[in-house]
Amino acid sequence: MQRLLNRHAKLSVKFTAKLFWVISIMEGDCPAYAKKAG
Repeated sequence: MQRLLNRHAKLSVKFTAKLFWVISIMEGDCPAYAKKAG
């Protein structure tokens, strides 16, 4: 049970890191996208 919990925690950390990475990429692309749209 403990091992399964550890694996889930690692997976959740990885998922959160990926989410933050995607958000930062999107925010970084926002000005360029706004310039293109405008």
